[in-house]
Amino acid sequence: MRPIKLQSNLLGRPARRRRLRRRVLAVLALSALIGTGYAAVQRFGAEKPQQLATSDALLAIEPPRIVVPPSLDEYLSPREKEGRDRENGEGLPREVRGHVAQGQTLFDAMRKAGVPAHSIQPVVNSVGELFDFRRSRVGDAFEAELDSEGTILRFQYQSSPEVVYEARLIAPGEYQSLRVDVPLDIERRAVAVTLKGSLYGSMSQIGEDEELARMIARVLQWDIDFSRDVRPNDAFRLIYERINLNGRFLRYGRILAIEYRGSHVSERAYWYEAEGGEGFYSAEGQPLKRMFLRAPTTYRFISSPFSMQRVHPVLGRVRPHLGVDYVADQGTPVYAVADGIVRQAGRHGASGNLVSIDHANDYRSGYAHLHAIARGITRGKRVRQGQVIGYVGNTGRSTGAHLHFSMKHRGNFIDPEQRTGKRMPGLEGRELQEFFRVRDRFQLELEELLLPEVTSANDAGEHREPPSERVQ
Repeated sequence: MRPIKLQSNLLGRPARRRRLRRRVLAVLALSALIGTGYAAVQRFGAEKPQQLATSDALLAIEPPRIVVPPSLDEYLSPREKEGRDRENGEGLPREVRGHVAQGQTLFDAMRKAGVPAHSIQPVVNSVGELFDFRRSRVGDAFEAELDSEGTILRFQYQSSPEVVYEARLIAPGEYQSLRVDVPLDIERRAVAVTLKGSLYGSMSQIGEDEELARMIARVLQWDIDFSRDVRPNDAFRLIYERINLNGRFLRYGRILAIEYRGSHVSERAYWYEAEGGEGFYSAEGQPLKRMFLRAPTTYRFISSPFSMQRVHPVLGRVRPHLGVDYVADQGTPVYAVADGIVRQAGRHGASGNLVSIDHANDYRSGYAHLHAIARGITRGKRVRQGQVIGYVGNTGRSTGAHLHFSMKHRGNFIDPEQRTGKRMPGLEGRELQEFFRVRDRFQLELEELLLPEVTSANDAGEHREPPSERVQ
């Protein structure tokens, strides 16, 4: 019989397990070693190209950031400071611009432009000591410079093309304000014009607009009625000022001298600054200004003069016409004929919208059938000669647009066209001699402009027929 090898069989199976375990551990160890070596190779491979990179690649590498403490700001260049402030969002002022729109206050306009509400009032209070913001107009411009917290550092308000108000922050919540007058260029011109139509229509001949014609009419309004006295081929020569801003026309300045030569009326006027006040004077040194204007409005013709025996166009019977009817387009401005105080302004029966004014020396003027009464014209209001007090209309008992103008003296109606034309006191003594020197200089300048001879109406045998049209 063969012997049974029980021990070897019993001991052999565990030995195989141990050998298998050792092999697995060896494989794992080898794998770990290979992985570690591969990672090292990869790392080495990634670093090696960087060392061999081109100069372009090196320029693309961002250098490390150095944070400069605030105490070292003085060593930064302005460009570096601006870049740091832009990143931090601090210290960089911003500008805000805008205009006052219809129905807006300055506060509303600034809030809409992005100015914080708490920053506005201190600035408005400061500038308000120089300018009344209740007089702000549509289109007025403003500009503000703000810091990062919304505080206004600098503020400008332009109330007209030539006037700017400025405020600057001098302490927390405290501003210093001043008025800045924009420098203007005053251009002096001398022209001669022969009228081919109306005074207003002739302005285009010299490249000017109707505002200059209105100025001429205001200068001569006490002696020339430009609705009735002006005829074609009348002529005038003129010295006047044009005010320019930044090379562009802004507005007209003063009329310095004018000589009007007409078939019905002629006049000369010179600007002079007397001790008692500036104004226009005749060649003899008498002020052109009189107590009353020649007419209260610009009109086409007189339809009904002052009369005690006139057939009323509406009532059809004879009734006194205690005034003068000036026919004009609806909306034409109506002017106070003299300084005075408004006695009445409102609706008044057949007169429609009526304004009456009390003047010096117990005179009173009345303006009836107005389309509208000018803003601010109320009972007790003081008005100046030439101030707009209303607009031609067709209210009340009326058959067409016109102004019914009446005058009383000491309670009695008088013919407005026959009212006193007394001038103010003239220049005397040394001041009169100084005026003559000013007048002569202007006249020499005027005479350099050719002006045609104008035949007077009397020499031509001309006479005027009264208009046949009638308007109440």
